[in-house]
Amino acid sequence: MPTVVLDTSVLIHLDDVRQLGLLRALRGVNFVFPGEVWQELVRDDRRARVLMEVRQGGVRRERLGLGGELLRRLAFEERGLDLGESACCALAQERDWYLATDDHKALREWRAEVGPSRSIATPGLIQIAIRQGILSVEQADAFLPVWAANRFRLNLESFA
Repeated sequence: MPTVVLDTSVLIHLDDVRQLGLLRALRGVNFVFPGEVWQELVRDDRRARVLMEVRQGGVRRERLGLGGELLRRLAFEERGLDLGESACCALAQERDWYLATDDHKALREWRAEVGPSRSIATPGLIQIAIRQGILSVEQADAFLPVWAANRFRLNLESFA
């Protein structure tokens, strides 16, 4: 079962449409996030919803090791990524896990370092949920204007 490391952006975008529960519902995937991502969740209401998902088993918090993972995080920071993105990239790379991020710079740096095959963004998670019958296309399409209102714009008009 693959493990996916969630960046702050993915948690925020799922929370914006009240779909953190997808992390529990998606079959065949384990979701984790590093403590650095927790630090970036500054809104108390958002933190409470993420914490609820942790308690319900949809996602777990994972610590970076003090050796290679920490050094790799510092290397990603030197490339201009923020603390959460750097920690996610380091954790995913060191443990051969997948990275989930909506941050274009983080995705570009990740792909330069690891390649395109081990990354996904929020729309990809939504498409998996549609394929697994968890969401309908209509439900997913209703997320698009919410995301646009929160400055997360996608180059698609429908998940169909």
